[in-house]
Amino acid sequence: MAKVPTDVKQPTKEPTVTDEQLNAAADLLLTQLPDHAGELVHILQGEYQVQLWHLLCGIMLAMHQEGRLSAFTLDPAWRDGLRQRMLKCHECNKLFKPHNIGQKFCTNTCGNINEARKLDLNEKDTQNDTYTDSVPNKPESVDSEPSPNNVDPVIATDGTGNWVEAGSLLLDS
Repeated sequence: MAKVPTDVKQPTKEPTVTDEQLNAAADLLLTQLPDHAGELVHILQGEYQVQLWHLLCGIMLAMHQEGRLSAFTLDPAWRDGLRQRMLKCHECNKLFKPHNIGQKFCTNTCGNINEARKLDLNEKDTQNDTYTDSVPNKPESVDSEPSPNNVDPVIATDGTGNWVEAGSLLLDS
């Protein structure tokens, strides 16, 4: 009787993965892209009548064949984890569905209100720091009537059609 070696690995049966599972995984990946990108892939899937995961892999294969697979773009928000379906607005605390990865506000209005508040606080801090610099060291003298010597040169006509400095008109009269 032949002896079977015990250290030889027996072939294991690979788990069966279905198209439905791969399509669900592809859909989950597409939810992490900006809405317009995921929507475009879904539109293409409908037009070409192919499995979603086939299309997604086909896009990656085309990028590889074009030499662009190593020229990828990473969204910094991906470090924070999966894109959430519903978020709480950082301004009004209302729940909303984000349109962009990393979106913090439900509307531009809430984002603008928050930004205005930040600018207002920064402006107040800056004003407090520079207030002493803007106070004049000596009082300015105020004349009751403007003096011809203090008039900025302005070009005017002297009545004969000649152009002259307006200050000289005051001195001539």
